[in-house]
Formats: sequence, structure tokens, C-alpha cells
Amino acid sequence: MMVVRRHKRRYMRRYPGQARNARRAMLALLCLGLIGLGSGHTARAAAGECKLPADTRSATITLDQQDARAELVVTRPNSAGRKFKVEYNDELFIGKFDAAGRAVVNFALTAPSNELSIRLAELPLITCKIAVPEFGRIFRVVMRWRDPVKMDLDVVEPGRQAGGFGDINRARPNNDLKQGLGQIDLIADPADEGATGELSYVVANGAGILAAGTPTLRAEFVSRGNPPQPPYCGDSARAAVAFELYVIARGEVKRSNFSTARARCGEPLSEAARLMRLRQ
Repeated sequence: MMVVRRHKRRYMRRYPGQARNARRAMLALLCLGLIGLGSGHTARAAAGECKLPADTRSATITLDQQDARAELVVTRPNSAGRKFKVEYNDELFIGKFDAAGRAVVNFALTAPSNELSIRLAELPLITCKIAVPEFGRIFRVVMRWRDPVKMDLDVVEPGRQAGGFGDINRARPNNDLKQGLGQIDLIADPADEGATGELSYVVANGAGILAAGTPTLRAEFVSRGNPPQPPYCGDSARAAVAFELYVIARGEVKRSNFSTARARCGEPLSEAARLMRLRQ
């Protein structure tokens, strides 16, 4: 080490300009490295591949994902108000074109490698593939249901209290990441009968939350209200909602099935009854 230091001092005395430039270059590289380490939640999206027919009838399709949240964008002239279907595993998502002929469908990906299908009127079935390279790094919780109702996923992060910092839900999505480690980055109520509704919470770099402990997960049947109102109470067919929960952690996926409890119409619910604890 002494020889290296002598040569370094001798070089700096003999070539002061080059030495300053070298220090500046090293400092710039260090800053770039720190910026890269600090921006894990803004990683560049990964694109998917779709097999398009020879004649797309002026339709264009782009498919990207970031932290296992897919974004499908379909454009088609003169299609305002029309709908199309997206099939992913057993899920059905509905896209609807706006006045400009553009539709965006977002949904969570629950595997490192994924396939999906797009059904557009007057076109053959379009199939797409998309991978999630960061699947082993993220922590994501996905709630899915198929009834035409509104649900909520409430996540209390490890070491936090309900209602305060680290309590993330539909009303407190924490998209600026100033109120906790993760965010609700996906809210999609069912667009049609039989379509999939979905909420999802994500931490882009899951190591921190996994080291802190296990978050508390709760589900709320929002459409029911408090006190519950018809047709979401009593013996009505809409009084109970079946739903699924996916927990993605360390590259593994755990899936659980749940159903909300029925409630009497007009009788206020306690917080424990309103927010159903989802035990893992």
C-alpha cells in the first residue's frame, strides 16, 4: 500500500490536471451508481411481444410491464365507445375505447413469464407474451373478484398502526411514497358482468418490507356500505363476495381464496366486521 501511495502522490505532483480529471470522473461514476441504487421503484418498463394478424385494420397494440403491473394500450380509429376483451389465465379484463379511439387496460402479472389473449372485433385472436425480469425482487399483493361490486384492500405495513403512517388502501394509495413503503398502484373495478375486478399493493424492492415483518392485510366490501344496504346485505345474492388473494414475495406466489361474511341490513358494522382480516 505504501508503494501505491508514493506513486499516487508522485503522479499528482507531475500531472495535476490529469489527476483532477480522474477524481472528477470517479466522483461522477460514484454519483451515477448512487442514483441507480436509489431509483429501484422507477425501473424502466419491460416490453411484451404480440402476434398481430397481417391486416390489423388500423389497430395498434403496445404491451409493457413494470414491477409485474401490465399496461396494454390499444388504439383503433372510429372505435369510440366499443369494447374488447383481454384474457389472462382465468381472468377477464374489459377495455373500452375513448373518443380518440384509445383504450388502456392495466392488470397484475402473477408469474415471471406470462401469456394473454386479446379479442378485438373483426380480427383473429391476438396472443401476447410478456416477462417480468424483476419478479424475484418485488413484493406484491393482488386482490381479485368477479362480482360487479367495489372492494378495497387495506395494507398495514409491519410495525405500523391502522389509520396512520404505513396504512395503505384505496383512499390512501400512497402513490408519492411519502406515507409508507408501498403503494396501491392498481385499482380496477369490474367493467362488465363476469369481468375481473382487481386491487394491488406493491413494493418495488421488497427486501425492506420482508425484513421488517409481515404486513396486516384486510378486505372491505365497499359497495355494502355501513350500515349495510340492499342489495348487498341479508339473503341477497350480492350480500357475499368471493375473492382471491395473491402474495408475491421472493419470487414465490401464494394464492388464497376468501369470501366476505353476510351482514344484516341497516345494522352498523364494527371495524373488525367492516375490515375482514386476511390471515396468511
